[in-house]
Formats: sequence, C-alpha cells, structure tokens
Amino acid sequence: MVTKWLNQFYQQQSKAKIRGIEFKLTFEQWLSVWTKSGKLEQRGRLKNQFVMARFQDKGAYEIGNIEIITVSENLSMIQSKANTRVPNLPIEHIRRAVFHVSQSEFAEISGTTQSSVSRWEQGLQEPSHSEMDRIRTAAADRGIRWDDRWFFEPPKPARSARN
Repeated sequence: MVTKWLNQFYQQQSKAKIRGIEFKLTFEQWLSVWTKSGKLEQRGRLKNQFVMARFQDKGAYEIGNIEIITVSENLSMIQSKANTRVPNLPIEHIRRAVFHVSQSEFAEISGTTQSSVSRWEQGLQEPSHSEMDRIRTAAADRGIRWDDRWFFEPPKPARSARN
C-alpha cells in the first residue's frame, strides 16, 4: 500500500515541478497531512474528491501552506481568484495547434469522450495520467516532437513582426 502512495507523492511532486511550483514536502510529511485529514482514500480529480492545495494558490507546497480540500473547493478558489472560469488553454492548444483535430477526434486519441475533452478545456476537469500517456503516445506515433510542459503551461503568444 505504501508503494501506491509513494507513486502518488512522486506524481504530485513531478507535476508541481513542471508547473514551476516549489515542492518542499517529504513523503513522510505528505502522507502525514493526508492521513490526518482522513481523506487519503478519497484523493482524486472528480468534484467530490479531495486534493492538496496551497493557500491562496500561492507559494510552495510545504507544511503551513497546504490544506486538503475538495476539487470543487479548489476550482472555486481558483475561479474566484480570476473572477471567471479557468479555461485549460494548454489542453485546447494541444488539441488545436499540435494535433489539429476536433474535440471528438482528440477524445478518441486520449481514450475518453468528447464531453470530457470539453470539460478539460473549460477547466472543470483535468485529464488523468493514463489519458496524458495516451496523448504522449499519439504524438510520438504521429512524429510530433512532444514536451510535457504543454499539459501545464499556456502557449506563449507568437511574436508579431515589426515594420
């Protein structure tokens, strides 16, 4: 069972690093926070499941700056901070600019439904690790140079030519 949680810890640590967020928790601290919350078995990405969040979505993942909240609460916090829905620009960018496909075609590539792709792009849900793996594999199969940062960083706007 420890191996399962250790893998979850490394995945969260890796995602934080890719997003440029400092992750200062040891596995023991991470597991202790989850265990004390009583929500360890309810971790996930669905609205009624739980995530580890940073206060005000700022600073490092570290003791004193984290809490266990529902995915809905986390999305509400992020959305109220921006005072708007938080679209997942990276996913839409991957679909449109990298793969050049419709939501339905992207759903087939990632092994999900068109409505799930729509929810990803609206910021209401994120792709699972297995769905991300299928997207990576599809890129490789198509000879597309892949960069995992695309999952987490919005594309940089193209520079306009100056006259």
